[in-house]
Amino acid sequence: MAEADYRYCPLCRAPLKSALRGGETRLVCTECAFVHWRNPVPVVAAVVERAGRVILVHSIGRPPTWYGLIAGFLERARSELAPLGAFVAADVFGYVAFNENDTDIGQRVEELAPHLDYVSPMVYPSGYHRGIPGYRNPVEHPYQVVYESVRLIRKRAAHTGVRVRPWLQDFRDYAFDRRLFGVPEIRAQIKGAADGGAVGWMLWNPRNDYTAAALRQKEALAAR
Repeated sequence: MAEADYRYCPLCRAPLKSALRGGETRLVCTECAFVHWRNPVPVVAAVVERAGRVILVHSIGRPPTWYGLIAGFLERARSELAPLGAFVAADVFGYVAFNENDTDIGQRVEELAPHLDYVSPMVYPSGYHRGIPGYRNPVEHPYQVVYESVRLIRKRAAHTGVRVRPWLQDFRDYAFDRRLFGVPEIRAQIKGAADGGAVGWMLWNPRNDYTAAALRQKEALAAR
């Protein structure tokens, strides 16, 4: 598709804006950081090389010729960092909770979880542009979206010790009705994360303009 045909992100449907990427002005998503590289062929993938070898991992149940760069990198990173007392975490798209495959971006819960201490799915309701089972319009159901996403990831990663700490939406909807995500929506997401078994949560706003009224005050925290 020609660049002139792109107005919205093909992944999350947020508006695209011009920004400098890779030494040139390109169209960049304002929400999920997608970059339109125009003609992506040929494509170069970065690999981790050491002593003449690259880090790959082969997962049971996948075709014998399929290897995962992301999981292999995380596996090596954790083996090096764990003795130092450091945690390894990864941000993943929210839909990986529901998709049994790798969502065509190399992110599959069963492959990544064994090599992580924390996994942080971006469970922004606006990002579920096709909805989730039982909820066609996710921005109308922020609690259910977050709860189900966290619950499913924990279920699929139950054989590991990974903890789920999701990213929550603190910005205006861009995919459905442009509604403002205010105190009720943010608190619903926080409750959904807690009820789903998350170990904490994080808010995201691309302008760092957060809804403080949705958060408990320091005094209330100190009293607990």
